[in-house]
Amino acid sequence: MPPPSSGGVIVEILNILAGDDLAALGRTSPAYLHLLAEAMSHGFADRARWYGDPEFRPVPIDRLTSPAYGSMLRQRIVPDVTLPQDRYGTAPDAGTTHLSVIDGQGWPSRAPRPSTPRSAPCWSPVRPASSSTTRWTTSPPRPECRTASA
Repeated sequence: MPPPSSGGVIVEILNILAGDDLAALGRTSPAYLHLLAEAMSHGFADRARWYGDPEFRPVPIDRLTSPAYGSMLRQRIVPDVTLPQDRYGTAPDAGTTHLSVIDGQGWPSRAPRPSTPRSAPCWSPVRPASSSTTRWTTSPPRPECRTASA
């Protein structure tokens, strides 16, 4: 799957794990879970850093999905040690935005509702009683943020 999907991330994670006998570790063992978590940390850090629309930014998908790159990342994984966050890679985080739009039927699953990662600024829809238009405020419905007022 081409960027910006996460298909390449799965390939990267599998390449990181390719040299390990995962079955011998046992899928619920601490060693297996640690290895899987570390491989996923590297893969998703690369997604945050590199993935986007290839028509607007270069995405080194061949390098990210190469077995050699996966092997290099595997060498960074230390048993029983979680690396500092910057060792997985860093990327500026402007947040992820998701927006669904409803049709005339008004199905809740099609209602406008943005979503952002927990680390990004919060957004919440507000529909003033006197308007049929929804405006957005930076106060989300989550407990750690204030409730929006119309």
